[in-house]
Amino acid sequence: MNERLLKLRGTWREQTAQARQRWQRLGPRDRRILRLAALVLPPMLLWFALIEPSLARIEHWQAELPRLRAQAHTLEAVLAEVQGPAALAPGASLEALLRQGLDDNGLAGHYQLRAEGPHWRLELQGAPAQGVMDWLLGVTPGLPLELRQVQLRRDGGTQSEQTDARLSGVVGMEQAPGAKESS
Repeated sequence: MNERLLKLRGTWREQTAQARQRWQRLGPRDRRILRLAALVLPPMLLWFALIEPSLARIEHWQAELPRLRAQAHTLEAVLAEVQGPAALAPGASLEALLRQGLDDNGLAGHYQLRAEGPHWRLELQGAPAQGVMDWLLGVTPGLPLELRQVQLRRDGGTQSEQTDARLSGVVGMEQAPGAKESS
C-alpha cells in the first residue's frame, strides 16, 4: 500500500513540475486568458449544468400546475356525480337497506331475501315488473353489492298488459370487493 502511495506522489510531483514549466513558458497575455477562464468557466458550468435546468423545471411546473388543478377539480366534480359502491354507514345493516329498497319499490310481500356469507339471494314471486326494474337499476349504485345473476320470467297475462306485468325469478348478488358490512 505504501509503495502505491509513493508512486502516486511521485507521479503527482512530476505532473505538477511539468505544469509549472508550461506556465512559465506562457506569455503574460496567455496567463491572463487562462486566469480569466479559470474564474469564468466554473460559474458558467455551475449555471448551465445545475441552476438553469432547475429554473426551467420550476417555470414548467408553474405553468402546468393551474392546468392540472383545473383537471383535478373537473375530475372531482365528475366523481361526485357518479356514485360507486357505497360503504355502509356505521350501525346500518345491509339486509335492512335491501329490504327497505325493495319495500320502497312496491315489492313488499313478493320476495324472500337470504344471505349466504357475502352472497345474497332474492327470490321474487309475482312482483310488479316496474318495481323490480326500478329496484334493479338502483341497487348497484346505492348499495355495496354487485349483481351476479338475474333470472326473471314473466308471470301469465298477455303482451298488451304492460301496466300489470308480474315477474318471478331469482336475483343473485355479492358484496362488492372492498365493501364491509358494519356491525
